[in-house]
Amino acid sequence: MNYTEKNFNEDIQFISSYVNMEKASLAKTKKFMKKILPPRKFEHLYNSWEGRYDKESKVGQFGSFFTNIEHKTQALFLRDWGLVVPNFEEYLNTLESSPIANITTTPPLIIERLHYLLVFFLNHGINEEVNGYSLINLPEERYGNSYNWGYYILSLNKLEQFRLLSHLANYCNEQIKSSSNNREKLKGATIFQH
Repeated sequence: MNYTEKNFNEDIQFISSYVNMEKASLAKTKKFMKKILPPRKFEHLYNSWEGRYDKESKVGQFGSFFTNIEHKTQALFLRDWGLVVPNFEEYLNTLESSPIANITTTPPLIIERLHYLLVFFLNHGINEEVNGYSLINLPEERYGNSYNWGYYILSLNKLEQFRLLSHLANYCNEQIKSSSNNREKLKGATIFQH
């Protein structure tokens, strides 16, 4: 998959939105989550968020929160932040059609792409070189997490943002291919059992 200007704009919109959520007060985040989540999910997910919110530094950790919720719930955040999730209704219908659809159905690409971008942030520190790419203007806070990466990326000029996110798209694409292969194996195993 080629990294496009549309992908770039989606990434920046996503990063800006989640960094704002990370910096928001618990009360503001609670109100936001109550608005977008079904009541039965709200309490559990808000408690999960509250557990990831450092009251001393007043910063939440969106990456570990987001990557641990199901894709259909991830889409609710994306959609509220103005990101288009193509074929979302079809995806939901497919999930409802079968008990194993959650593990065999491919989510809309934007969901997987942004999920794996956060996985990268959680698993890589902000060093002089990351995955073969040289970083510039390194920040003081280099520990790998969503806040540090988001804050760092937003501090770069637009050209550097595009170069870095384009490079990281290769990592995301590899992860998406791997997930797709795993889903195909699960489909095959499920069909074989019946």
